[in-house]
Amino acid sequence: MRIPLFFALPALVFPLLLAALFASVSTSLAETAEQKITEETTGVAVVELFTSQGCSSCPPADQLLTALSSLNTEHQMPVYCLSFHVDYWNSLGWSDPYSSKQSSKRQHRYATVLETNRTYTPQMIVNGAEEFVGSNAERAKAALKSALSKQATATINLRTHSQSDEPQLTVEFAVTGDEEQEILNIALVQAAAQNEVPQGENSGKTLSHVNVVRGFQTLDLDTQQGKAFFALPVNTGSSEYLIIAYVQNRDTGQITGANSTAVDLQ
Repeated sequence: MRIPLFFALPALVFPLLLAALFASVSTSLAETAEQKITEETTGVAVVELFTSQGCSSCPPADQLLTALSSLNTEHQMPVYCLSFHVDYWNSLGWSDPYSSKQSSKRQHRYATVLETNRTYTPQMIVNGAEEFVGSNAERAKAALKSALSKQATATINLRTHSQSDEPQLTVEFAVTGDEEQEILNIALVQAAAQNEVPQGENSGKTLSHVNVVRGFQTLDLDTQQGKAFFALPVNTGSSEYLIIAYVQNRDTGQITGANSTAVDLQ
């Protein structure tokens, strides 16, 4: 776990997961979660990972997020994972190509809302309410089990479209449920990303990520329907993109509904 010096506070020491343990926990998590959705799941789980390619503690958390993401892609569960790359480690030898100041600001906002008074990487936050070290698979498993057992109170319908002659993606949304004190977050995410890191703490490694946030907007829910617009990524190549949207209480951070849809890049 890495904590910026200006936010440093006494912290517990968290052991890194061994490869064999990680594999067994990931398998167990998938099996347990799949069983839960057929029995009593009524909620959604939004998993936000704050990470950085300049952080040597982050690759295990990136791997865990990949395992959690498979609950959606392979098991069709309402688990929505997002990888927010922060920029405050960029001065330590390697500038994370996926990082943004917006991601760092979002994490700082959580530090205020959750009253942790610190930011660090890797940090995982489930449904805007429970935070823990992002490589802690047991905490993730428990948090997802809790989130999925709670009734979602908002539903979101999404549709995307773009024109080949316009570098813009249009996202149409319709939200139903209790909109009081609620906001709608809409993220444009790159489904998979991989690159070599030649410098910094992860020098010589090839790092892989899922659902990397490439665009993010927060809208007041003063209307149940609307549109959001995103600039299309440059040189998308064979990369796949998704829109992940989730309703969140602006005061408590609690997430009450979520959905995703594939992006049709004409």
